[in-house]
Amino acid sequence: MSATIPTPTPLSLRPATLNDLDGIWALETAVFAGEAWSRDMMHEELCADHRCYLVLETQDGELRGYGGLLALGTEGDIQTIAVAPRCAAAGRDVAS
Repeated sequence: MSATIPTPTPLSLRPATLNDLDGIWALETAVFAGEAWSRDMMHEELCADHRCYLVLETQDGELRGYGGLLALGTEGDIQTIAVAPRCAAAGRDVAS
């Protein structure tokens, strides 16, 4: 019997916008549970100066992950990064 290898779902990485807030916050709460930032904090992060947030999404717009960076001058700090739990579980690839 031969195993069927699933075809990876095409993904794209793009700058996050306020339109992504619902999806980002849903991933935030799924990944970080009791340690999740509040929705207001996520909103503030997406709007703040010196921040760069990116989202990873499928062709149909499903968010699979996001990350944020604070960059000021020559200094930078990763604010947060998350991958959808179903993509990170049991050795599954983000693209599957």
